[in-house]
Amino acid sequence: MVATLIRVLGDFDLAEEAMQDAFLKALERWPRDGVPDNPAAWITTTARNSAIDRVRRAQRLSEKTRILAGLEALRAPPDAGEAEDGGVTIPDDRLRLIFTCCHPALSPEAQVALTLRARDSRDRACIPGRGAGHGAAARAGQAKDQGGPH
Repeated sequence: MVATLIRVLGDFDLAEEAMQDAFLKALERWPRDGVPDNPAAWITTTARNSAIDRVRRAQRLSEKTRILAGLEALRAPPDAGEAEDGGVTIPDDRLRLIFTCCHPALSPEAQVALTLRARDSRDRACIPGRGAGHGAAARAGQAKDQGGPH
């Protein structure tokens, strides 16, 4: 009987566990309901059904765990929501940085310099003259003073 389940299920451990479940069910039901006409077939069928139920539960658990992980990733961090001034805070630091770099209080040159400073050091060398890092912190402070998000 176990060999049949292993062939059908393709999993030795699952077949053994399902067979044990089937024997437990037989011990519970047969004294109450009587022994079936073909006990071996009853045990095999019950074990196969038990194994199928286990596989389905494992698949559902895996799917629901994946869905919950996706929902958790979408959940806003605790500091997200409404700001003190009634506006909406931006939970993603990268998005906040983009808005800071593009703030209308900054001149286009300052926006470009601040954007390039936010990138890696390789891009900073692209600006002629004083470089992207010069005065970028002051420009970020200027954007914040003008009501910028950063």
